Amino acid sequence: MKRAWILVSVIMVLAILAACGGGSTPTLSECWVLERGILVPTPCPPRTTVPDTITPIPPTATPTIQEQGRKLFVSKGCAVCHGQDALGTAIAPALPGHSTAIVKRQARAPVGVMPLFPPNEISNEELEQIAEFIASLPAEHMHMREVDVGREVALHHWMALLSLEEGEIIEGIHHVEHIIGLVQGAHLVRMQEVLQQLKEGEFHDGTHGIQDMLAGTAEQDLSAGQMHLQMALSGVRVEDVEGASHHLGHFLEIATEDQAQQAQAILDAIHGLEFEDAEHEIEELLGTVDEDDHADDEEDHADDEG
Repeated sequence: MKRAWILVSVIMVLAILAACGGGSTPTLSECWVLERGILVPTPCPPRTTVPDTITPIPPTATPTIQEQGRKLFVSKGCAVCHGQDALGTAIAPALPGHSTAIVKRQARAPVGVMPLFPPNEISNEELEQIAEFIASLPAEHMHMREVDVGREVALHHWMALLSLEEGEIIEGIHHVEHIIGLVQGAHLVRMQEVLQQLKEGEFHDGTHGIQDMLAGTAEQDLSAGQMHLQMALSGVRVEDVEGASHHLGHFLEIATEDQAQQAQAILDAIHGLEFEDAEHEIEELLGTVDEDDHADDEEDHADDEG
């Protein structure tokens, strides 16, 4: 009896399905409910949909090279002299307007009173970031007046020479204009001539005019020979063969016999790309060599060869 009832129920369902839609398959939008013992189609309730796309969480922004450079500028001690925003202090100039090449050369081969920053203190990658930060600053040249005007004059002479060495003519002219605003008398007249020479493209003559006046500033009371050696040393430290040789050639013109022999040996070392030896010999001529450091370098060099 029970089996008969099940069979009758199945037949009734099949009959209902056949009647609804002529035997066609129910659509996906239809649902079935049992009403009074009979299955009937009814619209399905709306489905809860999941968005096709999920809004991603924005990633943390990566600091730009300028932002990283500014942090390094502060953490590596540059801001102590040049100010937190590189706008200058009473002991060092503002840096806006200086190119990456000038910044890197002055850090690795400083002229004037700025200390040397070797790779073990500021790596090449860190120096690149610092230089990019400085180069990104608005080039308004907001130099602050130093307490010691003589030192400021000397600094602008050095920076003018360094800029011209790097082919940064506009920057070199800028520093000459600063000198003109600080000096008087014969120095003023000579620097006005230098400015005109630079604007007319006579860079060699203009450079020598700056060198002549630098030798007479109150900062270090440099002789012309010492000034040329300092610039040669700067060239050697950045492996600028042409620049270093140029200044050593000028030093040879005024050197004593003993100095000339040593300078010629330095030239040979430079042309042989023996920059460490050349650097030490120039420092000896300048009287600034640190014998203890040199002894350590020689010991390290011997260990490397061993």
